Amino acid sequence: MKSKRFSLVMASIAMLILSWSPGTVARAEQPLYLSGVINGFSPASVTPPGPWEVHGTWSLMIDPHSQTADFSADLTMERSDLWVSANAQDPNNTALRMSHTHHIALQHVKITTIPNGFQLSGTATITKDGSPAPFNPAPLQVDFTGGTSLLISNVALTFLNPSTGNNASVHFGSLPILGVVGKP
Repeated sequence: MKSKRFSLVMASIAMLILSWSPGTVARAEQPLYLSGVINGFSPASVTPPGPWEVHGTWSLMIDPHSQTADFSADLTMERSDLWVSANAQDPNNTALRMSHTHHIALQHVKITTIPNGFQLSGTATITKDGSPAPFNPAPLQVDFTGGTSLLISNVALTFLNPSTGNNASVHFGSLPILGVVGKP
């Protein structure tokens, strides 16, 4: 049953790629690639206090043979205008925005089908400004969903609360950070 559902997801992704690339022949034996952008916000309750604007790009490589995927995201974060105004800060003081970068990666993660798409769930490695982040590694769930016109159109990164250890959801929040799937 799982294999049949996985095949349906893979066929849907192949159809998506074919619909975007007329004349391209998608072969199930070759890896499939997707990419896009993330434009989201963290909740105000994160540490350091937010909300934070979260922007960047992501990419996904699916290996149909092993039914696994590699996911990566390159993100920038800075305190939002809401934080600036709620804390009566100077909007031109860039130091108060605390801009920084994160690289996030999941490797060789099993693909699970979910309603309207598929999901990756595993332990992500995370950097902050090029060094390991203090909450590294971190449990991460990435959902790829769509609708009837675009089978896979949305991406959502959700940092999960681990039972022990450092907690990336304290920094990113435990709400999904949303993005969009672009053309492969």
